[in-house]
Amino acid sequence: MTGVHSCLKAHAEGKVILSFFNKFKSLDNTRREDLATRVVYAELQSDLSARLKKDTFQRLANEICALFPTECPTTWYAEDVKKNRTIISGRLKHKFYNLRRNFLKVGLISSARLRSELESDEDLDLTNNQDIDDDEDILWLVVHDAPFVEVLNRWENSQDIRKVLLRQLSCSAYVAKFPFLKKSRGWELLVYEAELQHPDWKDRVTTHWPKFLKFLGSRLNAESDGAPLILSSVSKLFRPRTLPKSPDAPKNSKCWRPSRAEVQASFFLHINEPAQLQESLNARKEILFKYKLTLQPLVVAIGGLSDIKQVLIVVDNHKWEVDSVLQGVDVCFKVFFALNSCYPSEARHLWLLIQRAVYDLELAADFDGEKGLKSYMASYLKDFSLFED
Repeated sequence: MTGVHSCLKAHAEGKVILSFFNKFKSLDNTRREDLATRVVYAELQSDLSARLKKDTFQRLANEICALFPTECPTTWYAEDVKKNRTIISGRLKHKFYNLRRNFLKVGLISSARLRSELESDEDLDLTNNQDIDDDEDILWLVVHDAPFVEVLNRWENSQDIRKVLLRQLSCSAYVAKFPFLKKSRGWELLVYEAELQHPDWKDRVTTHWPKFLKFLGSRLNAESDGAPLILSSVSKLFRPRTLPKSPDAPKNSKCWRPSRAEVQASFFLHINEPAQLQESLNARKEILFKYKLTLQPLVVAIGGLSDIKQVLIVVDNHKWEVDSVLQGVDVCFKVFFALNSCYPSEARHLWLLIQRAVYDLELAADFDGEKGLKSYMASYLKDFSLFED
């Protein structure tokens, strides 16, 4: 029995984690968070001021993955080389520094000691030597949702420290943390965030989208160049492709080859009645859970294609209404960047086409982890570059 196993067996919370895995053969984020807390506390039991070293993080990660074989090793321990230095990251490292910050607050360790340790690390839970929980702008933003001018000012001032926060929280938890994001206008703050980073994206709905819609319409032989009709059919342009496995998927699990309908639903979900929304989202969550994937931001259009009544941006349990289908896709694209969120795996190729054709953005990581995706899309990008409307 390993140290991690013994630690879990000795406490009620640990027994819950073990029972959960025995039943479902995998861990969810809640159980991973509980596991990280329990394991790190156990290592610090004899000395709360101790500093855990690289070998300790690596040993604990190995024990966790041996005990829970479906876990991805890099979730718990990863190394990266930056400026000729080896940087350690992963859940255990982040949990360790989160706990250290709490120890600092109650006087168990000195601020001077913690600061000296953090200065030697680059994957910090602090930015510019500021504690997230004590940052003046963050403290204001988690309480206030007005006036809007002040919200924008505080939001812009806290850009760097919120990037760290985004690494710690899910998209849903991040939205829930800030009252303004939960308002009906919450999407405006995320668009503002994306446009702070990319000022040239502001007018793409009028300057770039019309040509792109005509290009898609010509490829689809569409009878209309209206955005609802074209965007609700865009998955037909691409042949189905097999997706790479999620890092959280069991090794013996099958790969997923989503149908065109599944691709479409992950990108632009069209339903006729509001009552169908939750049922459609639940159906998507079920199949995503099967393949150890998560629901990513998407656009939902409600009504007939020639008479759309409502357009929503959905981020897990949060929904924002916008004025039109085209605005919805534009906002959703910017939400991905503002929340540092991944494109849905099924529709990654569609969003990459939009990213490159409409927003003129090429990133080094665009095709990472998916062999053949670059060549799969090459002809579409080439055809668009030659298209004249």
